[in-house]
Amino acid sequence: MSTTWPNKSDAAKPEIASLFHAGRQWRGVANLCVKLMSQILLLALLVLAATGCVVPTPPISTVVSGHKYSRTEIAFLNEPNATSAEVIATLGPATHESRDGRILAYVWTTTTPRGVWMVGVPGSVALLGESGVWESIHRLALLIAIDGEGIVTRHEVCRIAMDTALEDECAKWSRKERH
Repeated sequence: MSTTWPNKSDAAKPEIASLFHAGRQWRGVANLCVKLMSQILLLALLVLAATGCVVPTPPISTVVSGHKYSRTEIAFLNEPNATSAEVIATLGPATHESRDGRILAYVWTTTTPRGVWMVGVPGSVALLGESGVWESIHRLALLIAIDGEGIVTRHEVCRIAMDTALEDECAKWSRKERH
């Protein structure tokens, strides 16, 4: 009579065979690594929170200069035969008008908080540390194209680089319109 050991894959109860024979020889090592890494991560987060940290904040933009027009405020621009006179009467004078008078630009600047940071000794950040808000700053413009008869032909909200001149942006947008 032949004896089969319980830890062999051909044992009477294969469910008690070793993980090695079941083809999962690395499972125990992987579980140990995951446990170790989660402990290291928890320790790192505790150290970071105790000495200084960056906390993400919801990306809610705030207008800091100019005026951001809502969709309802500019809905009249979609009407056929809207005129430049109506634009100025409704939105006020443009922030910038192109040299040829064919593009009106209404510009505003927004800031969006990306996170709050603190550095200092725990419990005494106000006395020994610093804190602040990490923000993204964006310049946007409502660009409105006017034809030779003073009729609105197109409008679009565009992001404009902070170091770009408005006249250059209007010229670039005008070229884009023709294609």
